[in-house]
Amino acid sequence: MRIRLTTGSRQATTRLENNAAARDLACMLPLTVAMSDLFGREKPGLLPRALTGDVTPVFTYRVGQLAYWPPDHNIFVVYAGDGLPVPGPGLIPLGTVDTGLDVIAGAGNNFELTITALGRHPRKGHDMTEDEEPSGAEKMFGDFAPGLVHFTDDVLFGEAWKRPQLSPRDRSLATVAALLTGGNAEQLTFHLQYAKDNGVTEEELIELITHLAFYAGWPKAFSAMAVAKQIFGRD
Repeated sequence: MRIRLTTGSRQATTRLENNAAARDLACMLPLTVAMSDLFGREKPGLLPRALTGDVTPVFTYRVGQLAYWPPDHNIFVVYAGDGLPVPGPGLIPLGTVDTGLDVIAGAGNNFELTITALGRHPRKGHDMTEDEEPSGAEKMFGDFAPGLVHFTDDVLFGEAWKRPQLSPRDRSLATVAALLTGGNAEQLTFHLQYAKDNGVTEEELIELITHLAFYAGWPKAFSAMAVAKQIFGRD
């Protein structure tokens, strides 16, 4: 994932690392941080909260580095002092400024830095390539609500749906039943097809909706059946 760093009318871009702390930063975006200058080497700024995630620290400054200093909850950009040692507990690497490092270096001693998402939100557990098809959540809310994308893709589908206690097929049946009962017909458009992908047949889904009419109510069942008819191509 790439992010945009904006100060005044000038911008830089950064490619984030594929680690837990960088993903946590992405969930905080958009974000404006009051920055300063430290030792003519870096531009630090205080985050509104600590970043989470178990990431191995590094102990060498690298020009272009976007990093996190855990003791003070500071994020910072290194623009000089390449190769200098970092004192303990070390810094957490978040990314690399790939364009506009001079913009950050020349921003002065006190300035505001606005950080926004640029491109796609990373999915947990793998690198996202530039030509990878974004998820449904990314298409809908990628730049607008990256936190919601994170919890949808990484926690809900990346963890909860993969727990071994229930098969994906059983989880689909439970999810369709819950959405129908709650009257969430819009979400059924995705989950009826997802249920089929997980091995539930069209006949089973039609029977599930019919059965739930007795428990959830006829209007909800009729709304769900209309979506099913459209998804199954039986109009």
